[in-house]
Amino acid sequence: MKITKRKKKIIKDGSTPHITNETVAEHREEVISKGRRFKYPHQYLKHKLIFNALILTFVAVSLLSVFIWFQLYIAQNSSSLLYRITKVVPVPVASVDNSTVTYGDYLMRYRSQEYWLKNNGQLGLNEKDKTEQLSYFKRKVLDDLEKDIFAERLAKEQGITVTDNEVDDLIRSSMNTSNGQISKAVFDAASKETLGYSPDEYRHLIHQTLVRFKVTYVIDSDAKLLSDKVSQLLNTKNIRKNNNPLSKIAASFSKDGVQYGESGLVPDSNRDGGLAKTAKKLKDGEISAVIQATNISGLYFVQRVSADGNRVNYRFLHVPVNEFKKKFSELKNSGKIKEYIQIRDISKDK
Repeated sequence: MKITKRKKKIIKDGSTPHITNETVAEHREEVISKGRRFKYPHQYLKHKLIFNALILTFVAVSLLSVFIWFQLYIAQNSSSLLYRITKVVPVPVASVDNSTVTYGDYLMRYRSQEYWLKNNGQLGLNEKDKTEQLSYFKRKVLDDLEKDIFAERLAKEQGITVTDNEVDDLIRSSMNTSNGQISKAVFDAASKETLGYSPDEYRHLIHQTLVRFKVTYVIDSDAKLLSDKVSQLLNTKNIRKNNNPLSKIAASFSKDGVQYGESGLVPDSNRDGGLAKTAKKLKDGEISAVIQATNISGLYFVQRVSADGNRVNYRFLHVPVNEFKKKFSELKNSGKIKEYIQIRDISKDK
């Protein structure tokens, strides 16, 4: 009978680790670590679940961020949801010399324009007209916001401030109507219904408007000097004898851009920067001191011609304010204004 011997496996050096005095602690920890997996399985499962949850959260946030980015910067969605998001997260729509124009401010104003157009049936009948109208307002809103942000920077440099009391005063003056003053609640409701603004949004808009108003008139020393010269001439006897001194003075300063005009009979609430309101307070033939138009169109001298009930007829001399426009144009031409959305400029298409 043939007896076969079992061959022993020869273990080559290096195929299994050798445990020495130096490595015994390391191997003991490895064995214990493997044992923990069986003794504490829930602990390891919990860690794995947390890790997986973090990965899923990161992926979800990334996808949501991409979706929001697409809706804002490509689709230019102006929905209420995206507006609320941009109010919380101040993402930029443009920058003016490294100062951010927030998407929230842009949507606040644009949505107001869109709201007014829809509520008053002013949107075009076909899709092309609607697109052109909305593109026009997008461009106008963004241009105005860029100017307001630039004005805020100049205000800091010049030490110009706007207080809450000044905002309150302007809002209070807007509450005056031909039938008397309306209540704050009625005014807020009217602003919401007409323009879509909440009280806080309207205050924010007024604050930005007042900053640009102040900056425009403060920095324009040329306009101030020119208006002082007009005031001096109006105080001379020879000019006062003239039935229409504003026309004569405007002609002598025409090379400086000074203009003369007549309003005709207009409501004393006419949207002309406060000129009609000023004229209504004068007597026939009386000329006002220099006034700063609330629509930031320039400095004016107003002479009342006549009044009839709630209507008034006046002449005016206009001194232009150009310094702010000049500075803003220089900034734009230097490439320091960057926009992060594309808006079709309708004015260049015509």
